[in-house]
Amino acid sequence: MTEQDAQAQGKTPSLVRGRVILPLLLAYRESGQSAEDLLAGFDLSFPELSAPNCLISHDTVYAVFEAVAQKTSPDFPALVGQTSDPTTFSPFGQAFRNAKSLADFIARFCVHAGNNTNAVTMTLDVSGEFAALSAKRRFTPRSSPAYMDAFQISRWAALLHETAGQHWEAKKVLVRVNRPDLLPSYFYGIRAVGAGPDGYSIRFPSAWLLFDLVDRAAPEGVSIAQDDNNPVPTDLLSSIQSVANSMAGRTDLSAITLAHACGARGAVLNRRLAAYGTSLSRIVLEAKCDRAKHLLSKTATSVGDLADQLGYSDATAMTRAFKKWTGQTPSEFRARKLNGDEASVPILDPVECNCER
Repeated sequence: MTEQDAQAQGKTPSLVRGRVILPLLLAYRESGQSAEDLLAGFDLSFPELSAPNCLISHDTVYAVFEAVAQKTSPDFPALVGQTSDPTTFSPFGQAFRNAKSLADFIARFCVHAGNNTNAVTMTLDVSGEFAALSAKRRFTPRSSPAYMDAFQISRWAALLHETAGQHWEAKKVLVRVNRPDLLPSYFYGIRAVGAGPDGYSIRFPSAWLLFDLVDRAAPEGVSIAQDDNNPVPTDLLSSIQSVANSMAGRTDLSAITLAHACGARGAVLNRRLAAYGTSLSRIVLEAKCDRAKHLLSKTATSVGDLADQLGYSDATAMTRAFKKWTGQTPSEFRARKLNGDEASVPILDPVECNCER
């Protein structure tokens, strides 16, 4: 059994909202590179990542950060973190735009961060003269988290430097990060030491917690989604269902691609899902069915376009599959919804619906 399989047997997939990599990708695009081409190599896209319900594995995030660094410079992710606007992108911006003091911000951020990942814990420890903010992984990464950690710790260093203002004392700040060599050459005079791949931390004077944040307006048109009422799932079944739902608009959604997105082999996940009375194929089927029902109820999407979105060869194949799911054709389902009638319960049979593609 591989390490990947051992992790999958004993743990829920380590997931995070796809939006976490948007700041890096936008900066990568502004540098003249094709972010779309880079994402295509990971079977991802900007529209997909921008969706509030998009969940991807932490290892995918780490691999994207490393790929960007390889095509730019080793310190590129950290430079983006150091110069990024703290008012944008959840959960950092979500916390920043509502907080007053540094302590208020960190408390809000830890709450928001917990709703954006199911595998990393943020904690603040205050002991006398110093406070320490730490990120701790609850899983063993298969891809190097070093570039992502350099990005994150640079965001915190920049925020602390700005908040402390004239009270800044670099000698009282200590950073522990996987690879200090990936930090920018100008790092506010902060001392950085090496740490393992299980997380990072930044120590600073506890008196700074009482300082007000520097007031700044968010860029016009920027909206930060509220994730507090929609946290990342922490159990196996809900996690896999959430990933499937976030991929339901992709034509290549299958048991194989779903397992890959969860960072595990399909056979391992299916063994664990058997305890829930389900399988990857069934979850894929349910996600496709829910997507089809939503589009038929809320949009004027044609059956042909629906077939294209869900990966079926044509409208006939889509109609045949949908009738096996629900007992109705797409046209009958849409008509009943428009008339306010309840649709019948889906008839879910992965074999009959041929969802093992």
